[in-house]
Amino acid sequence: MKIKCKRSLVCSILTVSLIISMIIPSTIPTYAATTVNINWNDIKQEIDGFGVSAAAYAGYWKDMPEPERTEILDLLFSNEKGIGLTIFRSEIYGHILSEDGTWNFSSDEAQAWAMKEAKKRGVDKLIGTVWSPPAWMKTNNSIIGGSLKEECFQQYADFLAGYIKGYKELHDLDMYAVSIANEPVFPAKWQSCCWKSSEIRDFLKNNLKPSFERENITSKVIAAEDSNWSDFLVRKALDDTDACSRLDIVGAHQYQGIIRPLSRAKEKGKRVWMTELSDPQKSFLTDMNDGLFWANVIHKFLAKADVNAFLYWLGVYNADKGEGLIRIDLENGTYETSKKLYVLGNYSRFIKPGYVRIGITENPISDVKLSAYKDEETGDFTIVAINESDTNHVINITLSEFNAGKITPYVTNADVNLQKYDDIQLSNGNFTVSLGAGSVTTLVGTQGSEPSPVKQWSMVDKLDDWSKIDSRSDNWTLDNDTCKGNFEQDYSRATRTNSESGYIIYHNNNIKDFLGNIYYRDNSLDEISFFTSPDNVTWTPLDVIHTPSFATSAEWYQTKFSPLDDIIDGTNYLKVEFTGNGNVWNKQLAQINILSNEQPAIITDTYDDWSKVYEKSSNIAFDTTNNDNFEQDESRACRTTSTSEFLTYKLDGEDNHITDFTLKAYYFIDFPCIKFFGSSNNVDWSEISTEHTSPVSTQNKWNRTLYSPIDDITDDTKYLKIEIYGGGPHPWDRQLSELNIYSNGK
Repeated sequence: MKIKCKRSLVCSILTVSLIISMIIPSTIPTYAATTVNINWNDIKQEIDGFGVSAAAYAGYWKDMPEPERTEILDLLFSNEKGIGLTIFRSEIYGHILSEDGTWNFSSDEAQAWAMKEAKKRGVDKLIGTVWSPPAWMKTNNSIIGGSLKEECFQQYADFLAGYIKGYKELHDLDMYAVSIANEPVFPAKWQSCCWKSSEIRDFLKNNLKPSFERENITSKVIAAEDSNWSDFLVRKALDDTDACSRLDIVGAHQYQGIIRPLSRAKEKGKRVWMTELSDPQKSFLTDMNDGLFWANVIHKFLAKADVNAFLYWLGVYNADKGEGLIRIDLENGTYETSKKLYVLGNYSRFIKPGYVRIGITENPISDVKLSAYKDEETGDFTIVAINESDTNHVINITLSEFNAGKITPYVTNADVNLQKYDDIQLSNGNFTVSLGAGSVTTLVGTQGSEPSPVKQWSMVDKLDDWSKIDSRSDNWTLDNDTCKGNFEQDYSRATRTNSESGYIIYHNNNIKDFLGNIYYRDNSLDEISFFTSPDNVTWTPLDVIHTPSFATSAEWYQTKFSPLDDIIDGTNYLKVEFTGNGNVWNKQLAQINILSNEQPAIITDTYDDWSKVYEKSSNIAFDTTNNDNFEQDESRACRTTSTSEFLTYKLDGEDNHITDFTLKAYYFIDFPCIKFFGSSNNVDWSEISTEHTSPVSTQNKWNRTLYSPIDDITDDTKYLKIEIYGGGPHPWDRQLSELNIYSNGK
């Protein structure tokens, strides 16, 4: 059995939802929208970059076989093949300088090799940290524990200058910065050295500053890389004019301490870097929960602590511990990546040195966090959004003091890593984005960019009624359940009611292309098929492709199908078929767009401005409230008084006349009183008889229906008038949502 349906063409352009300020009738209760504002001129801190360390483990990197070694290096430092880190931290070995002044860099070859490989891939900041000065300079004559002898302060300053010069001469490597100490209050059982706050002040002022000036060293100085997130150890140096002038970057780790701004460093105008953090107590984790944990950590450092740089501890580690972004197995020559690698890439690949953080609504929903950045020179900008919940969130973003034509999303979740998705088009500085469940989404754009070319489809069926299909099997229903956001606020979709094969057929003259938006779960993509026919009798299977799947929740995914090759000429029918004996609702057709030789609508009015209206009476306004009642339609036209009101549309062109129209309308409780009239001259009017689809309940006693003419419209009709009439306590109880007017195409 099949069900025949009246077919009516609808024209639409694939656009995103708009946020538009309009008149709100005071009698309708309002609800807060999930809206985010980003302000181009609200400038925060500058970003210096993102990075990792190799330190004493650089040999692990070098000893990996090829091509795995190159793949690992690309994953860390290449912007095209990996996450595009721009800072590389190494260890400055104390034993490279003997007491008699002899330098021996041979034991440092693995680190030098790693630095060169990082530099080849775009790293612009090489930094070195001293875990321990040469043993002979220390109170215990050991590289483990102890402290720097006061009489060796100047020799240690000269050691740092010599290291910088040696790396330039031997390896042609410029050290962007050197750090005088690693965790100087922690008496570790490995290379370490303890420092007091007063010693750091005196060393910077009396020894390092004159030594660097004498040797013309321009490298920056980092101190003091405390294991506790604090600037306490450098406060005496910051409060001393000479010492402060030789301290460029306040670095700290965060193995203890609350993530918050380092107030004294910020007060003195110093850069603040988070130079090391990992989770050595955990095993090497690869799940997205761990990825989300680290995404939150990075977000807090950038948006709460205002850091200029974020460095994870190790890029590569040869053990089952949480110290590396990548775990390698030297014995077998294999490696494994983690989600924290890729969520770091959601930042590092798209936020480059010189970007500045700018203001954005940071926490619009309890489990969603956002931050934004821009490059003032190029106009490029980046938004990073974290969604920790188990369902998707749809948010509206408004650009303030700038504009762009398109945004490109890159997503990391349980299934994909930095996956690029289709561009999102902007309109008037606004766009809507769906943040998938358990995901980190990076949105990249350029100020002043042009929108991507958008295809104008002959027909768009949002599956909110059956008016646009030609026929279907009888085991279909329209699902209006949003299921906690699994469907990106899509409020109607077609799905089967039983496990029998179900089909939907569209009839358009000479179909050229289509795009089908489908939600699915349970790996059911193989149970979706497409067929074409010239006559609705002979059917040919159609090869299709689909976009990368997008996780909207822990179980649901969204994808878009389109033809693999050109559709053959003479194709007039398109069939969508669902099969499978599992959960019959596990795949849902949300929207299908078809391009054919048929004429699109000459006028499409979505009632977000009056630009399409020729004339109107005075008591009609826009309602932008209570969008949940209207399936997230963000703007509709309604009366402001209980008087008869009208809207008139005019078709331009001497030989043009109106051939058809459709009007989507919502009404509150009682069926709406709406009439339609046609005219050739805007003076003499004749009523047009219409029919409407069966009402669909939306929410809170609101209903939706679709009007269209019963008979052919007379050939001389150039004007269409819509009249809303009838009294009652609520003038807003009938609302116009979308009007499409079709012509003879001349």
